[in-house]
Amino acid sequence: TELGLKPVKTETIFVIADMGRNTEPFIQELAARKVLIRQAFGMDNYIRISTGTHTENEILIEVMKEVMAKQIEDSFLLFTLA
Repeated sequence: TELGLKPVKTETIFVIADMGRNTEPFIQELAARKVLIRQAFGMDNYIRISTGTHTENEILIEVMKEVMAKQIEDSFLLFTLA
């Protein structure tokens, strides 16, 4: 996807995607911005996103982009300081 996630095919009212890394920092940063998702039950590195309205989904995507960009920037800074 545009965000680099790997969605899992499903026929439910939620989406599960593999982040390829620990999901907790990402979930916490979204929560700090009042966007709530969770780790997929029993699936390390996977997030579970419940579907919402069109507007809610647009907000989710924008906030996810912001958080992912921030985490990439933070990782780069840690790498260059090391």
